[in-house]
Amino acid sequence: VAKASPDIKFALEYKPKEPRNYCFMARASDTLLLAKETGLANVGVCIDTGHAFVAGENVAESIVILQEYGRKLFHMHFNDNYGAWDDDMIVGSVHFPVYVETMFWLKETNYGGWLSMDQYPYREDGQGALRESVEFLRMIEDKLTDGVMEEIRALVSAGDAVSTQRWLRKTFFK
Repeated sequence: VAKASPDIKFALEYKPKEPRNYCFMARASDTLLLAKETGLANVGVCIDTGHAFVAGENVAESIVILQEYGRKLFHMHFNDNYGAWDDDMIVGSVHFPVYVETMFWLKETNYGGWLSMDQYPYREDGQGALRESVEFLRMIEDKLTDGVMEEIRALVSAGDAVSTQRWLRKTFFK
């Protein structure tokens, strides 16, 4: 299909497990290898943050790997969970600092693909849950000014967890 439609991007979405089975495309790197094996420029990867948490991945690292090895990050699905199952919770309800890091690396690597929500709010008001997820990501995106991007680069270079935690608190919880 991808070969017959070279003008359409196809994003392979990985997930480590489903009920009663494990998946072949379980992590970003596995899926990147499969995408590259096709030899087609229009086959890439979709990161679903919930699937990445279940796989035990560092989402930011997966973004960088996919961008560095052929700009193969084609799509981002956002949701949250506790890491044991794909619970499709409101974005940022569990992994607040991870989403700051994720949004930073999407911007830092010049990601230009799709951003979408992949949530099934079974117990919450569906529109409200999606709205909160979008507003949460917009809040982070609005904070990522040129000056803040430079501050984060300096924090990454310093590798000081105490300074980074202080920066997060002062930047997002004034």
